[in-house]
This record gives sequence, C-alpha cells and structure tokens, in this order.
Amino acid sequence: MSRSNQDLKVDLTEEVVDFQELEDELANLDLKNAFVIDFDSKSNAITESQTLKIKDSKQSFFSALPATIEASNNDSLQSAEIIECDESINYISEKLPMIPSGIIECQVLHIGITYLELHADRDSIILFPHEDEAKLYAKEYPEISFYVDIQEMMFEQEITAYRSDNNKQKFLVTPSSISRLLDYLGQEEALKCFFMIKDMEKLQSECNYKPYISTILDYYMAYPKDKRCICTTDYKAFSHPVLKSEDVHIIKWHHLPKRNIKVRPCSNTIGVLKETIEKLPDTDKVLIVYTSVSQARLSILNLKEDIQKECCILCSTYNKEDTGEFYASIDELSEILSKRITFLALNKFDIKVNDKCHLITVSDTSRGSTTMSLKDITSVYDLCKPDNILSDTVIHNTIKCYDKWNDDIALLIERADKISKLQNTADELSRGDSNLQRLFSIVKSTIKNKASGRIRGRFPNIKLTRIDAWNRCAVAYMNIDSLLLRTNLYKSYYDKPECLGTALNKLYPTTTSDKLNDNQVSKEQKEREKEEKTLYKDKVAKGRLAVLDNILKLHTEGKLNMPYLEMNSRRGTRANRKIYEEVKVLYPYISIEELIAGLKTIKSGNRIGFKTFNNSVIYWALDDEHPLKLSVNKAFKVGKKYSNTEIRERMNPIIQYHLHKDWAGNERKTIALFKCFFKTIRPKREYIIQAGDKFNIHKERISKEENDLLKLLIITDSQPNKSSASIVI
Repeated sequence: MSRSNQDLKVDLTEEVVDFQELEDELANLDLKNAFVIDFDSKSNAITESQTLKIKDSKQSFFSALPATIEASNNDSLQSAEIIECDESINYISEKLPMIPSGIIECQVLHIGITYLELHADRDSIILFPHEDEAKLYAKEYPEISFYVDIQEMMFEQEITAYRSDNNKQKFLVTPSSISRLLDYLGQEEALKCFFMIKDMEKLQSECNYKPYISTILDYYMAYPKDKRCICTTDYKAFSHPVLKSEDVHIIKWHHLPKRNIKVRPCSNTIGVLKETIEKLPDTDKVLIVYTSVSQARLSILNLKEDIQKECCILCSTYNKEDTGEFYASIDELSEILSKRITFLALNKFDIKVNDKCHLITVSDTSRGSTTMSLKDITSVYDLCKPDNILSDTVIHNTIKCYDKWNDDIALLIERADKISKLQNTADELSRGDSNLQRLFSIVKSTIKNKASGRIRGRFPNIKLTRIDAWNRCAVAYMNIDSLLLRTNLYKSYYDKPECLGTALNKLYPTTTSDKLNDNQVSKEQKEREKEEKTLYKDKVAKGRLAVLDNILKLHTEGKLNMPYLEMNSRRGTRANRKIYEEVKVLYPYISIEELIAGLKTIKSGNRIGFKTFNNSVIYWALDDEHPLKLSVNKAFKVGKKYSNTEIRERMNPIIQYHLHKDWAGNERKTIALFKCFFKTIRPKREYIIQAGDKFNIHKERISKEENDLLKLLIITDSQPNKSSASIVI
C-alpha cells in the first residue's frame, strides 16, 4: 500500500505538540485521511469533541477543475503599469479604489494594501505566509474578517455564524489552513471570492524546505485571471508561463520617513560591524539586525571582552543552545532593551522598541537568509520610533554575479518540464497494465524525487518537480522562483559596492555612502571562526548521539514505531530531521540495536557514510533468492581475491542489468558498491571476500519479486560541477 493511501496514527502522549507545526507536517505527508487527536492527559482518553479532521483538499476543491488549467491565458502579453504615489499619499486607498488583479510589486510595507482589500466591496480570501500576521489582522478587524485557524475545533460553527453576520466575507488563511476553508466553502462558493496572496517573496524563499507551499500556485491558477492577485517585491521573479503573462502593477511609493542612512559597503561585514560598534559612545544602546544566530554570536565574540558582556542575541527558544551565554528570548522582549547592545537574529520586524539607540542593519550576501531586500531594510526602521534612532547604518558586502544565471535557470525549467512529461506519460501508458506499471516504476524511480538542480554560485540544490493538485508530476516553479528571487536581488543591489546605496538614495534622498571598505579578515577573526566551527561540529555530533540514544530508549520501552519516526523526520532542526529519516528508511529491515550502532559510526552530514551503510543493509536484507543477490554470488566467491579491474569487469554487467546504470567509466563507484555487498579485507592490491554477513538480525526481508531496487538503494551519478548549472538525477 502506498503511503498516501494509509491512515497515520501518531502517539503524541509523550510530549507537548505544536498543533500548527503538526498540521504542517501532515500537509507534507500528503495523506488521504489524517486526524490530529488531542489526548486528554488527565483521563487518558481521546476526547471526541477535540478531534480535528484534515480533509483531502485535492479530492474536493480540485476534483471538478480541468487538469490543464495551468495552460490557460498563456498567450497574452504581459503589461506593466506604474502607479506613482507621491509624498502627499499616505495610503494606497487614496490612489486606488480597489486592489487590481495580477502581480503587484511594491518595496514598502504598511501602505494599506491589505486594509484596502479588507474593505473592498467583494468577498475575499487573503493568504498570508505566516499565521502571526494573519492573526494580527484578525485581531485588528474582528468584525469584518475571519481567521481560519487550523487548530480550531469549533470551526464550522464559528464560520457559519460569521457568514450569517457579514454580507461581504473576508477570510484570512495561511498555506496550511487554506484547504480547510476551500473544503468548507466548496468549489462554487470559493471561486466567487477574490484571491489575494501576500508577500509572495517569503513563500518563494521558504518553499524549497516547505514543499506543501507550492500547492498555493494550484489554488491561484484555479481562479479566473480577473479574480486573483499576488503581492511581491519582484514581479520578474516568476518562471511559471501563466504568471509571466499576468498584468503587472508597480507601486512607486514616496511617502517615507526621513532617514539619514549611512551605507557602508565592505568585504568583511563582521570586521566593519566591530569597528562601527566600538566607535559608538559606550553609554549608548545599539540595536543590530543580523538575521543569523551564528553570525550574530561570531560578531559578539570579535568585540572587546568588556563589550561582549553588554551584548545579547534576541531569537526564538529554538536557537537557545546556539546563542550560548548571549541568549535573550524574543518572546520576553519588552519595549526596553535589556542589554546595551542587542542583536536581532531573526527576520521579525514587527516588534517595537521604545529605547533611544543606534540602529545598524547588516546585509550579508554569504547566505540567502541574511541578504536583505529593500523591503527588509525599509521594514527595519519600523522597529524604533524615528525620534529614538540616534544613527542609522547599513553594512553590506557584495557577491559575484554571473551573466549566465538566466540561462542556467532556463535549463533547469527545460529539464524539469521534460522530467514531468516523462513521468506523466509513463503513468498514462501504464494505466491498467500491471506489466507496464512494473516496467515504468523502474524508470520513474530513477528520476522521481531525485531530479534536482543548481545554478553556478553559492546556491543550494533545488527539487525540479513536485506532485500537483491533480496528482500529476509538475514543474516545481516556486522552487525555481526562489533562485530567480535571489539572483535578481544580487544583480540589482549587491553586484557592485555602490548599488545598494544608490537604490536607497532613491527612497531616502539623504542617504550617504562610504567607499568600499576592503579590510581583510584579521588573524584573530579567522581563529574565532575556526573555534566556533569546531564547537558547532562538536555540538552537532553530541546532539546526534543524544537523538540516537533516545530512539533506542523508546525502543526498549516499547514506544518506537514507524509513525513516530515519520513525524519526527519532518520536524525539529535539519540535523535531527535527517537522523529520524535515516532510522526510518532502514527500520523495517534490521534490528534497532544494530541500526543505532551503525548510525553512531557516521558523522552528521556524512552523506557518503550513510549511503554506504544504507546500501549494505538493503543488500543484506534482500531475499537469498533475489536475482541481484544470485548474480552477485555467482560472480564472486568467498575467500577469493579480486583486483579492481576484475571487480569492474564482473560488477558492471550486473549494475547495468539490475540497476540500469552505466558505470563503465567510473571505477570508484563500482568498487564502493562491491564493498557494500561483502565483508572484505585488502592486505595488498587485491580485495579478499570474507565469510559471514555484515549484520546479524533480520526483520523484514526484501522480496525476490522486488525489481525496483533504485527506490531502496542510494545510487547517484557523478557529482556535478558546482561552477555551472547542473542537473542531478
């Protein structure tokens, strides 16, 4: 049975659960029927009234919509309208009677776009990237708006009452709650609403690690062209052919506070930040926006020791261990800064500080999460009252930009389109034919969830395809848009030292810019960076062992099961998610004691180490009569010696036949896989196969009928060249 058709029951009695996070996890699992059950710890009973059912939105909202909807409206040319808003205009409602359809670009927050839609004479669905902002608007406008809370148990009663009391309905949703609303309304009622997506750039930047976000494109395409709009900071950061044909409205906003920004371009942000802080009066408070906990901590450690004692890092409890002695909870922030020097290490600019302070914004292009857009920089100013800002400084570095970025992205789109067409064609041809289904499953396993790509420069791999609302393979346009968003940002503001200052000067004419500070990283700074990296690696290693020990403890207590591993592989830190994923993959085949012992020998992030361990376990778990095992045992004998050449000559035909890979020109991969299959020693130049299995206690055996081994073994092609665009399949 495929995972999407199973019911998942998760035991939550052992820990306090964030239900919003749980909904996100269940959305990721793509389950047909999932229930979040609140367990009454006092009575040890499931309270039926507190049971929340997550309906399958794909079945209800999209069932009657044509699967070719994304191809509609693709032949129209894109037009761009410039909406000039001079200094006399305080809110966009003074310029526009209603929010237009299409893509709306604006670099400034708080101009009243959401307010205008909330008061428009039409029913509306407004999608926010995060629940905090949606709740904020619901609290501010409780009479006219309805926030769709994924945790609310009395949802149907409350929304029914709201609709009966309001002629014009304004629904506030998030990516994880929109399906609940649409399922309740039904397709006909839902499509009567105007659909507005706020802050699309945030969704684009998050979709690569929150894959369920991409479904909002399917919702958007379901609406008529004149009943939908997207608000963003960059109308050019869209690769979907339909979005590239949407009408564009560019808002040029001039009603801005008078900021005297000093822009300091440099090659060493931490060094210039240190210099800036240490030159300030030692009695003045300082607020630094640097949206990375590790970089904020490193910045503090590079200050003089007496100044370090005056510093703290505002962040979530999630990052408490990473900040060490400098931790300060963002949840406990009052309007007064508790320390003289405060680092704000997260992208949260809706807090208010009622302290006189120097405001410093750091935009560090070494990471996507620390690179500030114009919208971010304008938002930072709202942290403090204008009269309380003693000085206003922006420190930034530059990044190498490539002329070929657009070509690289075009190549990714082309490849993604070919992959999705191949998978969908295989599905259509094999429908109803079990023999073809088995054949095509091998082809699909080669590429399904394996196709990823990168472009030249410091960018991560992204997945090129996704499963859309009609259960088809589709191009993951939002993942590709995340690359477009960053490359456009780099080229516009960070290609040259003067670019950001020039752009800010257009918004704030009193902006001044220093010449490039080309100070190199000092020896002391390099040493501290090295020490911090070592400490971080040690912390991650200890954390890995602690998680593995806890999993083993749960097993001995009889509390470990696959649903628990499934859930935890999608929550917590990236490192912890990876550990649970590794355990989950091999849990069915090998005793948990051997599994944990084997995983403890692998360092965190060592992909090659886990690949070797995984392939060893999978081969060992194959039924003794499995064709692959029979072929391998026929080609190699225990006690015999084999040179590299002999191994390649015997292994390559087996790999081609059973794994559909041609490794004739790759000696290393062939030898590595051979070593996964056998216990070997190599006293000289030849390998000697030893008797006995690598592991002891079997759980499930992999059937000899299983011929799609690519979904079990981790088989990758050669590592792509990072200096250019590449596809990994």
